[in-house]
Amino acid sequence: MRAALIKDGIVRNIILVGKGPFTITGYEVIPLEDNDRVNIGDLWDGTTFQPSPAIEDPAPASPTLEALQEQQLAQAEAIAFIFEMLTGGAS
Repeated sequence: MRAALIKDGIVRNIILVGKGPFTITGYEVIPLEDNDRVNIGDLWDGTTFQPSPAIEDPAPASPTLEALQEQQLAQAEAIAFIFEMLTGGAS
């Protein structure tokens, strides 16, 4: 049988246990039925399990116009330096 280990209202782990009462110090042990869909991180309110709140990845910040211009200038300077190295110096 599976059981959810609950601490502070959050499913911290899901374990396999034998029949009968089962305890683990510091955790509430909630027996699970075969059809229970419980995941680590889900919430337990003392009666029912709730899916964990979704954590959205923040969208990457768009570069500013100034940052893009600085990047283009640095690339242009690198290209000019390479060109000078390949042609033997400034003309």
